[in-house]
Amino acid sequence: MPPRRPRPHRTARPGPGRAAGPPHSPLIRDLLASGGQAFSFEFMPAKTEAEEAQLWRAIRQLEPLRPTFVSVTYGAGGVD
Repeated sequence: MPPRRPRPHRTARPGPGRAAGPPHSPLIRDLLASGGQAFSFEFMPAKTEAEEAQLWRAIRQLEPLRPTFVSVTYGAGGVD
């Protein structure tokens, strides 16, 4: 697998009366527009503390794969 190019980071542009903040993450549309290979992981939100712990374990285990982005889908499973 070829080495990945570093991802560009957008910097915050302060508006009137706002101080410059930390850099923002790049927008998904910008990451996809680069034309490189992209993939993501989708997660369902945790409902309990045990599920939250499992979610974070899964994220940490998948982190070395360096996905383009991850998302959390709310509401797709219906209403409880």
